Amino acid sequence: MTSKLLIRFIFLCWSTNLVIGHWSQGNNLQNERNQKPTPTTESVSNNPASCPKDSAMISPCTCSLNKTSRNGKPELSCINFVNGSNAIPLNQVFRKLSDHLDSNGESKRYERLLLVNSQMSNINGSLFHDLQFNYLSIYETNLTMVNSDSFTNMADTLTYLLMKSNRLKTIFSALKQLKNLETLVLNLGDKSFQTIDSKSLVDMPQLKKVTLNGIMNSINSDAFVNLPSLTFLKITNQLESIQNGAFNFTQNNSTNTTDLTIDLSNNKLNENSFEVGFLQLKPEITVKLDLTYNSLSFLPEEVFRPFFEINSDNRLLMKNNKFKCGNCVSYWLIKNITDIQDRLEVNCYQNNQITIWDYDWRTIPYQRCTTNDDCNSLCIGNGYNRSECSSRLLRLNRVCECYDCDFVLCAKYCTKFNLKFMGCSCFALPNIVGTKNYGSNADGNQLLTNECYDNKFFCQCSK
Repeated sequence: MTSKLLIRFIFLCWSTNLVIGHWSQGNNLQNERNQKPTPTTESVSNNPASCPKDSAMISPCTCSLNKTSRNGKPELSCINFVNGSNAIPLNQVFRKLSDHLDSNGESKRYERLLLVNSQMSNINGSLFHDLQFNYLSIYETNLTMVNSDSFTNMADTLTYLLMKSNRLKTIFSALKQLKNLETLVLNLGDKSFQTIDSKSLVDMPQLKKVTLNGIMNSINSDAFVNLPSLTFLKITNQLESIQNGAFNFTQNNSTNTTDLTIDLSNNKLNENSFEVGFLQLKPEITVKLDLTYNSLSFLPEEVFRPFFEINSDNRLLMKNNKFKCGNCVSYWLIKNITDIQDRLEVNCYQNNQITIWDYDWRTIPYQRCTTNDDCNSLCIGNGYNRSECSSRLLRLNRVCECYDCDFVLCAKYCTKFNLKFMGCSCFALPNIVGTKNYGSNADGNQLLTNECYDNKFFCQCSK
């Protein structure tokens, strides 16, 4: 009896579970049919951003569809956005637009944002909310601070950034996260940017074009590092010095470009402005270096010879400088005329109609030498006082230096100051020496100087 009851109990439990299980499955299926799918991030992003039908929503900004814009994305313009008692803060405008896009399940990505004549003084990560842009242009604002998190939400989308006629004091820290940025144009007028510091632009793999305009007067080592796609760099206005390794675009030895233009025209650069190795070069990259409208009187061989040697197509533009044709420190160019002539454009400061290649270098009594006796015959034969076989002053390997100084005037000058006459000389070869109108020297203990082409006469006195 007991066995029969147990069997009936087991059968009853099994039947009940079967019914409950069947009912549960059916109920779940019904719930799935009635449940509406929740939009995912991907589905939202597939719906392009649009301009609000109610334009007042984003006033005083406007939204329009530029027919020439890529991918048909609309663009925003916020012009003459001046704060006042009734003005809506810009971040509130962007918040309302973001909420509108959320309600329509649309993307937050626009083609361009143009900000002109705004009184905003800083940008941080909350200004744009979660809106994204491909192009961002900011003109004529009171903007001084751009925080490091300013572009976080558009780090993957921003490809073009232009900031002009602002009052920027900080910007470079905010650029480090823009790994897809391709074009950068900055007007840096504040004294905070007198020096472009190390690591200002670093590890930006897609960056192709950079234009910096401002009061920068120096560039530190490693200021531009690991920019393998760079094809154009322009820095202009008041640049005076460039340190070793300042331009190290391919530090990690990888490059995506074969042609690079570096435009340093219209600055205050001279022959002493460049440290050896200021431009770290790769033989596979052809470089055009533009130094027009500066103040170079010659090209230091130790600085610029590697530029011509590493790539036979490298070009240097140097017109409208103060280049002194006939200066022996530039004779290395003439010695390599076959390799350099077609790649160096430079005219003479004495006559802008004459290039360095047109100048008659035979007027200089230049000669290689091994001993001072070699130079004695050369200098005496040209009517000069004395000579020395030296490489110290002319930066060439063992060259005759001829001297032509008025010993009598120099001796009288030393005597006048109760100093001992030690000798006089000129740092340039004498047939390019100007008139000898000796003047006084503020430091009577050492030197009396007179213009000697682009170098100096030296009247050496001693106590």
